[in-house]
Amino acid sequence: MSESETHELSSRLEVTVQERPITIGGYVRRTVDAGEPKPIEGAVVRIEGTNLRAETDADGRFLIEGVRRGNYTIVAEAAGAPRGERHVQVPPDYDFIL
Repeated sequence: MSESETHELSSRLEVTVQERPITIGGYVRRTVDAGEPKPIEGAVVRIEGTNLRAETDADGRFLIEGVRRGNYTIVAEAAGAPRGERHVQVPPDYDFIL
């Protein structure tokens, strides 16, 4: 009779969940006298309660990088224009690393 050996195979699986920051983008425009909206260049767009901010380009566009999940108020301010606010919710976004 031959002897048999039993080997137990053991494996370990680790899952790391990491929150990824996202980029928020948009544009800042002003409508005067019910005309076409015009881009506002040089407006400061910031996320209240953070140090995150951006300045609009010639087309009124902006990008704010490094935003984490949560509820925020985004504020846009420019000389000669009324302050604009928008409330946003950034949903969770995760990477699963196996």
